[in-house]
Amino acid sequence: MELESKNEKYIPIEKNKIRLYYFLGSGSAVIILALFISVFHIRGLYQEYQKKINQLSESIISEKKHFLENAVTRTIYMIEWERNNTKRLMSSKNLSQNQIDKISIERISSLIRDLRLIDDGYIWVNHILDYDGGDKYAIRQIHPNMPHTEGQYLSTKTTDIKGNTPYLTELKGVRTKGEIFFDYYFKKMGSEKIAHKLTYAKLYKPWN
Repeated sequence: MELESKNEKYIPIEKNKIRLYYFLGSGSAVIILALFISVFHIRGLYQEYQKKINQLSESIISEKKHFLENAVTRTIYMIEWERNNTKRLMSSKNLSQNQIDKISIERISSLIRDLRLIDDGYIWVNHILDYDGGDKYAIRQIHPNMPHTEGQYLSTKTTDIKGNTPYLTELKGVRTKGEIFFDYYFKKMGSEKIAHKLTYAKLYKPWN
């Protein structure tokens, strides 16, 4: 009778263990499923977030490109107007076109040098001497960020801190298409800190 009594007590104990394992297993499965759903949901949200960030970034860059193109186009319009106006004013003095251009350049240079764009932007002018490139392919004519270097020769071999060749890129672009967007690293306006810059260059053929 004692053995039977022990067996009767043992059976409900085992049943309780089984119930406990079942609930623990079911609970664990629910938790794992919930975690899986959460991770999947978070990943989806992150991907959607990244997509929107990329779209916003592309939109901002597109707007900046549009702004830069307009700024340079307006500057070239100013140059053209000054050139024609000087020619009209000097018509009675029998000056050559080169003399008229020299006067025009002197007048327009100060205006271009003082122009400022958003994000510490500015307009610079390089005078191309050799469309094939090389160590003295151009002269830096106007550069508000480094006015002390105006008049210096430029080389298409020059590189930035990332190894880019901005002058070569610029020259190829204006030589083949007359204009180009490109980016490179150069010092910020009024600072020695190097910044990533977006640039638009356009050729004014009468003055190279």
